[in-house]
Amino acid sequence: MASSPERKIDDNVVYLLQCIELTPLTPDFRTMGRINGTSTAAEAARYTALKDQIHAAIQEGAIAKAFSGGANVPVDENYIYLFMALDLAEGRVNFKAIAGGLGINQPAARMKFNRLKAAILAALAEDTDSEMEI
Repeated sequence: MASSPERKIDDNVVYLLQCIELTPLTPDFRTMGRINGTSTAAEAARYTALKDQIHAAIQEGAIAKAFSGGANVPVDENYIYLFMALDLAEGRVNFKAIAGGLGINQPAARMKFNRLKAAILAALAEDTDSEMEI
């Protein structure tokens, strides 16, 4: 029997991973490592561990309903990390593939992504005075 995750995974974090997987995009671990001061292998391992944690949470039903709407979405390190992976990946997010994979319409897929992007960028802008490790 699989062990329960330490905490529930936010459904917006799941959505960001699905943007990567359904498009599909390959994160640029080399650039992520340079930004975070780590190695390419460390970034690949971190991404794989987070991806596995998210998939385990999905299987166990440990997904927390996130807040919806604009920049009021509380942003944690997983949001920022997956957004970085999306932002640095070669290619563009394929909202048609995401909509089809999630059973939602394409404008809704794009709108959700844009809301999350705005929330993440707002959180990063607020944190410019402190060191934020992602």
